[in-house]
Amino acid sequence: MNVTHHTGRLAAVTVAILAMACFMQQAAVASIFTVTAQLTGDFRAANPDNIVLDVTVNVNNNVASWIVDLNSPLHPSAKLDSFFFNLNLGAATIAFSNFGPNTDVATNKDWESISGNNAAGSGSADFMFGVGKGKSPNEVNNAVSLTFDTTLSSGNFTQAMFSFASLSTGGGIPAPGAQMGAHVQSLGTSGNDSGFAVANFPPPPVSHGVPEASSIVAWLGLSLCGVLAYKRPRFARR
Repeated sequence: MNVTHHTGRLAAVTVAILAMACFMQQAAVASIFTVTAQLTGDFRAANPDNIVLDVTVNVNNNVASWIVDLNSPLHPSAKLDSFFFNLNLGAATIAFSNFGPNTDVATNKDWESISGNNAAGSGSADFMFGVGKGKSPNEVNNAVSLTFDTTLSSGNFTQAMFSFASLSTGGGIPAPGAQMGAHVQSLGTSGNDSGFAVANFPPPPVSHGVPEASSIVAWLGLSLCGVLAYKRPRFARR
């Protein structure tokens, strides 16, 4: 029996298994998912109805890319004034960047981060974060979406940071409150009215018992031991 050749094959198998284990660990650490929600309003009887905005958040580890799409065909002249939201960040913070639409490239101030306190149009609701019009902004309307990125100061975004964000109340927002809000202007046939739409992030997806990376690595290690034990050269007794 060629022991040297056999040992080389086992070494190759060992490297392949360890490489697969490392890859699976890296995949488990990555945080890539999408959050979607739809804001509707206004929740007050005296304000216009049929305000609709669709929000999509594409998360890639520590960066969340937001798309706020005004989708209110019954208000053809509608335009977004400001967007507000809460996140459950713990001790971490976020930085805003890549606002769009943006023509003021030098200062990137067409749209910008603003205070979420006493959110415009909400009737006194306080949110953690806000994005609003800057200097001479391009309009966000039924044909043009608001886009921006938020970057986490440490760690990666998780589903829980969205789903378990605090609920803002005030101004008549229906109980138990809202995690997002948007002030929309130029509503109605005359285009002289405004309103506020709200929504919450969806709950996190239910886990279906996918094994953790550490468990998979352990099983791979045991399998390797079994291969080595089974393939160990045996010598006939004299």
